Amino acid sequence: MAGDHSGRSAVHASGSPSAGQRVVERLRDAINAHDLEALATCFAPGYVSEFPAHPDRAIRGQTQMRRNWTELFGAMPNLTAELVGSAVDGAATKPGARNRR
Repeated sequence: MAGDHSGRSAVHASGSPSAGQRVVERLRDAINAHDLEALATCFAPGYVSEFPAHPDRAIRGQTQMRRNWTELFGAMPNLTAELVGSAVDGAATKPGARNRR
């Protein structure tokens, strides 16, 4: 649910978490476990993350995603993620997350 900061899962009217919400929760759990293999399952093979202000920092594909997260986990051994809310719009889910080092 948009704006839900309770830590509970967002649910469809059916009472079940949406597919997008389940992916967001798997992402959070993989980050908290520092589990690179589980984390990789949350990203499509053609994943692209771009930063318009820093085009040289773009991440393209799973190989680069794995390299990036390996560096993050190594640099921040206490890194955790907390899902504080999410918004579902059709097939897209936007997590509201808080990362802690």
